[in-house]
Parts: sequence; structure tokens; C-alpha cells
Amino acid sequence: MSTLKNTKEFGNPHSELRDPGDFYETPRSFTREMLTIESFSRKVWEPTTGKGAISDVLSECGYHVYKTDIVERIKLNRALDFLSPDCARLKGKYDIVMNPPFKYFNDFVIKAFEMCNQKVAVVACLAILKSSGRYEKIFTKFPVKKVLVCPTLHTICAENRVIQSHFGHIWIIFDKQHDGATEMVWMKNVKHDGRNP
Repeated sequence: MSTLKNTKEFGNPHSELRDPGDFYETPRSFTREMLTIESFSRKVWEPTTGKGAISDVLSECGYHVYKTDIVERIKLNRALDFLSPDCARLKGKYDIVMNPPFKYFNDFVIKAFEMCNQKVAVVACLAILKSSGRYEKIFTKFPVKKVLVCPTLHTICAENRVIQSHFGHIWIIFDKQHDGATEMVWMKNVKHDGRNP
């Protein structure tokens, strides 16, 4: 894999460096660290499975994972568009852990909160918290239990390449049963060198 260092171009949605499908793998260490901080019901749905970066770690940690994605890059339980009505029969059966395409963040969070058993964990960039539009549509409506902030994640994996990233990466944990202030937790043990072991 080659390493791309032009983060300004990567931040441009029209750049050739940007993956056209917004497919960026979640570093496995990022998910492992999150699971030392937050737990979920035994049955978890990963609706943006991709190549299994999140679902593999969930399985390693003892969760029963239902794997779906609109694109079948690995063997899935089902090829499924999460935003379509086709997943209605899964409502309330699973907690949901996902890394949705950034451009559909609102749609995925709204749908996930509707579909989940109790909790939703979603990968996002830190800047998403300062959006007034998302504040009104998401953060005032769905209780955020925790925001897990990672200060050490500087590269992400796109299709066949590694991209340098200066975006702050976070996990947002929504919980239907949470009532109170949001806890912020620093994720200090995430190590990522451009590979995704």
C-alpha cells in the first residue's frame, strides 16, 4: 500500500483521493478499545460491514453479529440497503455498531436508533459534534451516553491504499435508556500504522 499525505485534497469531496463510495475501513484497534469501554447486548447488527473490520472484532469479543451491507465485499448474512424498508423485520432485535458513509450520517443514525434494541455505536469525525444542523436533528433527539475521543488515530484505510487523516475520530454511543449528561472518554490505547490487523 502506498501512503498519501495530501490531507487537504482528501478533505475535498471532489478530490481523486476520496473513495467514491466513502468506503474507509475502521481500524480494528479502534473498535477493540471501544469495546473495553462500552458493552452491548449479545446480539449486534453491523449494517455497514464492508470487509468485516468492525464485525470481526465484535465476533472475537464474543458477540453474535448479524452482518449486512449494500455491497457484498465478504460473505454476509444478507446483502441489504440499511436505509430501505427491507430491514423492517429486524427492528428491535439487535444493538447496532457501524461506520456509515459520512454523507449519510444523519439518515443512518436516525434509522439505527429506530431499529436498535437499546444502543447504537457509530464512528464519526470529531467535527460532526459542532454542526448546528446535526445538533438539531440528532443530538437533541437521541440520548448520547458517551463520546469516545481518539487522539492517536492518524491514518485510515481506503480501498487498496492508506490515507493520512487529521480528522479527530470518535465513537458516539447512543442509548435509549440513558438519561443524563454525556460522558467524554479519551481512547489512549489505539495504535494504527496504516494496516488493519
